[in-house]
Amino acid sequence: MYDSIELLPEFLPWRTHSFLVNGHSLLSTMPLAQRAIFSVKMTSIFYLDQIFSSLKIGVRRERLLKEGRAIKTKNQFPSTPQVAVGAILIKDNKILLVKRNKDPNKGRWAIPGGSVRLGERLQEAVEREMREETGLIVKAGDPVYTFDFIERDKGGRIRFHYVIIDLAADLVGGELHPSDDAIDARWVSPEEIEEIEATESTRAFLRKIRFIR
Repeated sequence: MYDSIELLPEFLPWRTHSFLVNGHSLLSTMPLAQRAIFSVKMTSIFYLDQIFSSLKIGVRRERLLKEGRAIKTKNQFPSTPQVAVGAILIKDNKILLVKRNKDPNKGRWAIPGGSVRLGERLQEAVEREMREETGLIVKAGDPVYTFDFIERDKGGRIRFHYVIIDLAADLVGGELHPSDDAIDARWVSPEEIEEIEATESTRAFLRKIRFIR
């Protein structure tokens, strides 16, 4: 008979159970076959626990989204404005645009670019982002356009705040293929701009340089 059973606390962080029976390990009191069955059962319980924990987190996240409550991610709800760059690349009277795969403006067409990393110069950031996002190798030049992008959530909190600096760029090489934050990339003529869903900031810039009316 088992006079006493206690849970070993050092195993609790792993959500597995190890028992002492009369001061001895429960497994050591079992025949070999029972030990194997017990181990399999406890392993199954552990993984089921992990799965249900993940499901609970997912359900809670969806509920918070529906309620309009903020969920902070890497680029959302920043404490300070973030600096980003864009590459102005024109060839044969067509400008290079990418279809964004992430918010802000997910699913819309915009100037390719991204965030500036710590210690990175603007030109370095443009050249890196173009390689990562479009597969093209460019030589970045001087800034030609600067604007800010601010988006608030339903509660009025600042969800995104970017200071964006667009730089002129020259095509050096590479092969155009979207990746990273872009789901598509292509050269767009002035006439085609009206046929695609471009961001307001992109249209404002193209009007400013008289690429479109």
